Amino acid sequence: MQLLNEYFEHLKAIRQGQQSLDAYLFGPVTTADGGRYDAHEAKRYRLLLALQCSREAGDEALLVPLLQAETERHRMEAFQGLYPTLELACSLLARYQDTRHLPLFINAKRANFDTHCGLDVEYLASAGIAQSYAAAALLDGDLREAFYDYLGTRPEQCKISEQDLEQWRARQSRRYPDEIVFRSLGAEVEFLLELGEHELAESKVHEWHATAFEPTAEGWSQWLSWQRSLNCLGGMIEAQRALLALETQDWNRASRLKELVGLHLQNGDLPQALSCIEALQSLKHHFKDWRRLGMGRFIAEQYLDFVLAAKESHQDAAAQVYAWAKSLTMGMKNMHWNLLEKLVAVHEQFDDRKLAQKYRVVLRRERASAGF
Repeated sequence: MQLLNEYFEHLKAIRQGQQSLDAYLFGPVTTADGGRYDAHEAKRYRLLLALQCSREAGDEALLVPLLQAETERHRMEAFQGLYPTLELACSLLARYQDTRHLPLFINAKRANFDTHCGLDVEYLASAGIAQSYAAAALLDGDLREAFYDYLGTRPEQCKISEQDLEQWRARQSRRYPDEIVFRSLGAEVEFLLELGEHELAESKVHEWHATAFEPTAEGWSQWLSWQRSLNCLGGMIEAQRALLALETQDWNRASRLKELVGLHLQNGDLPQALSCIEALQSLKHHFKDWRRLGMGRFIAEQYLDFVLAAKESHQDAAAQVYAWAKSLTMGMKNMHWNLLEKLVAVHEQFDDRKLAQKYRVVLRRERASAGF
């Protein structure tokens, strides 16, 4: 695959000892706002793909530190997640069926909640059920107990059989073949998005739209997902409008309208945002129930976002939506910080100092209770 040519060259140099693996290992970076990310995650994924498509006997020594690096990345991820890089690294290493890798698979499995739930438990028995249990018995207590929790305390209690394991190995071979071949245009789009190749992905998305798209709920949902990945506001608005027209339940309609308000505000289109807010307001007979739920809070936040954006240029509309927001939030419980901050700002704009101070006190109390 042409996209990986550079990484085939890097892999060749690493195998020959001419290039270090350091640039592909865990590289945590802390941003100005306190967030963290792994600076090497994209390069590591591409190198692993090169290892998938160009296998040599000595690659085991490369895969071990790469899997350790990806496990560290998953431990660090603020939003958890199970990413393709971890699954690929596990699959390539599991082919060696070596019990020495068992601690690596256990640690990968419990890197975060999503890996705990989603990473195949078969990796822990990938060296064979009897062999893996024998190796687990020699591990320290923490790793051993984790192994037993996932598979059962004795081989006869194992949650998978040897037949299950063989079928899993066959599926893994099909999933990660020596040559990357896409079963569909959609699969190619997903692959390009995973690689961060957005320009190529966008081209393929438009090819899919021209040749395979069907204007059904499923088709529009797929289009929305890809437009969101490509950060294309126009495409997201088009898809949300189409899906709104297909919705029959008020809750689902409200959810679509709420999303459209946010998209139109991002697009700087205040009239369209107002039109969606007016459609939301036609569902106000639900608001008494929705105020106790996340939907009511999210709708209120969109109303406030509109008021903050429209106060100077669309004063009458801002005043009307402010009145609706005020009614919707009156007596609302369990508000998140963003909503409280916006309530303070909006009430100050409309010179309602009493309500601004009320929400300022609530916000201060909520932050203090959380240790801020």
